[in-house]
This record gives sequence, structure tokens and C-alpha cells, in this order.
Amino acid sequence: MLGRKKQHSKDGGRQAKGASGQLLMQADAIALEMAQAQVVFEQLIALEAAYDARLGALYADDGVVIERTLDQGVVRRTREIPVPRYRAALEASLAFSKKARERSFHTQILADHQGPGWVTVRSMRRSSQARQPAPYEVTLRREPDGNWRIARETATLLL
Repeated sequence: MLGRKKQHSKDGGRQAKGASGQLLMQADAIALEMAQAQVVFEQLIALEAAYDARLGALYADDGVVIERTLDQGVVRRTREIPVPRYRAALEASLAFSKKARERSFHTQILADHQGPGWVTVRSMRRSSQARQPAPYEVTLRREPDGNWRIARETATLLL
């Protein structure tokens, strides 16, 4: 700050302290939302591992599940399934996975706060039936009832 005079505020610095306090409160709110979303992601993994149809309750009624198939980096197929239709098929799908002893393992889990009430969690998911791990992503939102639900899930299969 060459050539400028140092300005003193008339409130004795209280504005600066108030601003930093507000930033701390925002950071605390973000940390709380990230922790709450992480709990839902952990529930997703646990219910999936238990082949538990209560998994469907973690999805928002207006949500969407996207299944992508990639072959050497090229998208071969993308299918969007509305959550009500996904829930209807979930029990049979879980029973099939249980019979096949299919398991999924998540690594490289990263969460990103998208804004108030929105968190995206990304991971690399390896299925016991797949040759290699593939990108997996869920976007969670806080519903009016205060619960976090999955608004969008994108599962990728690599060929």
C-alpha cells in the first residue's frame, strides 16, 4: 500500500471483527452440512452392502439416477431413471445382487459443498463384478423436512 494513508474506522475495528465472525459462522454452517451429507453417503454404502431396500428412502421423490456406460473413454449409453421407477425396481435388483454376491467398494471419496443445502460426493466405486473402478457421484440436498436426500446419482460402468 505505497502512497496510501492508513484509514482507521470510527467503530474501532468492530466491523472487521463482525465480518470475520460472520465468515466463521458460514464456515461452521458449511462444515455441518458437509458432515450431515457424509452421514447420508455412509448410510447409502451401508444399506447397499446389506442389500436393504430401505436404500430407496434416501432418494428424493423428484430425483434421478443416471447410469452411464463408457468404452475406452467414449460414452456408449446413458440411461436416466426417475427415482419412483428406480425404487420400484430396487428390491428385485438388490435380491439379484445378493444372490450374485456382488459388493461395491468406494475409494477416493471427496465431498464438495455446492451451496446452502447442496453437497456433491464423488468416489471411485469398484464392484466385485467389474474389472476396474469407475466414477460414482451423488448430489445430496437438504429437503424442507430437514433430511438430506439424494437428488441425483450418476453411476458409471467402464467396459
